[in-house]
Amino acid sequence: MSLPSQSASPSDPRGRWRLPTLLVLGVSVVVLALAWTVLALVFDRELSGFALVAAALLASTLRYWKAPERASRPWVAAIALAVCVLLARWWIAAGFLGASLGLYPQESVQRMGLWFATYLNLHALGAVDYCLFASALLLAAYLARPRV
Repeated sequence: MSLPSQSASPSDPRGRWRLPTLLVLGVSVVVLALAWTVLALVFDRELSGFALVAAALLASTLRYWKAPERASRPWVAAIALAVCVLLARWWIAAGFLGASLGLYPQESVQRMGLWFATYLNLHALGAVDYCLFASALLLAAYLARPRV
């Protein structure tokens, strides 16, 4: 008489972060940072309020692609938004500096390092900008929270 095998039950696919969800989130981060950069360079403004729009879009991306409703989802949304803000601020600083030097934005991004972009952003941004970024992080985490 054979005993039934006690193998582990199949894991719940909804409980895991799927590769397509993370891939779409990464692409969304890059596209939003690029859109933010283009708008900032066209309007010749910092446009820090775009961080709130990016927060809402990234949180809705996580919900639309059915990311698992766990405590880690708000953290993933906040980290994705932080990466989006860092990329956009780097590209915007490079674009503004490159325009004054007669370079195209992509050339300026290749020549300007992340540390110099950080230095420029520390001097270009004010308290309102930092408050908008912090509010956007909180908004991304709030909108991506699991529903009770």
